[in-house]
Amino acid sequence: MKTIRKIDHDFRRPLSPRKYTDKVVFHHSAGNDVSAETIHQWHRDRKTASGGFWSGIGYHFVIRADGTIEEGRPMDVYGAHAGTGANGSSIGVCLTGHLDQHHPSEDQIQSAIWLTREVIFRQYGPLELTGHRDHMATSCPGKNFPFEEIEKAINGGLDRNVQSKSKYFKDIPLQWQADHVDYLKEKGILSGRSEELFDPDTPMTRAECAVVISKAIQYLMNHPKEG
Repeated sequence: MKTIRKIDHDFRRPLSPRKYTDKVVFHHSAGNDVSAETIHQWHRDRKTASGGFWSGIGYHFVIRADGTIEEGRPMDVYGAHAGTGANGSSIGVCLTGHLDQHHPSEDQIQSAIWLTREVIFRQYGPLELTGHRDHMATSCPGKNFPFEEIEKAINGGLDRNVQSKSKYFKDIPLQWQADHVDYLKEKGILSGRSEELFDPDTPMTRAECAVVISKAIQYLMNHPKEG
């Protein structure tokens, strides 16, 4: 069984709790197989745009070449790894190495799968899996980062054979998903693929997104007190 190596990092200032979490952001260290302590010192010595210094390590977890998982920031606090648009709603996971130049080790891949599925998803429910490059102008986490393999392993390991938590659809196994879907259905903003199936794992098209946004705007115009 895998474990997480706990580290008592010395942060420059108190860290703020995240108000919500909707994604995991993967990174690579773009260098050698370094420890979370080393990354912490790098980040602690880095200056901010205003001339101050970072609090310390910006990632929540670091995965070493041998698969060891090391703690960065506490999992429930605001990160400093993917820009202002993602730091406040994401968990940052950094694999050591330069994944533009080589592939991650099999141990790293298995640790990334275990950490995401058995630690992060168990705490927050399934989240969107993204890379640093999805939020900022960078190649991180590298061209050799195995997104497809990790996503397939994580999704294949989730237990879908459970009773739906939705009042309207038969295929929503998680309570946090059901709460939001049921609310939007009741407001007439969102519908399923059929009367009984929502199909939560199929991505929405741009046209479907436009319909949902239009219905949401119309609803808020008709119910301004809920805006």
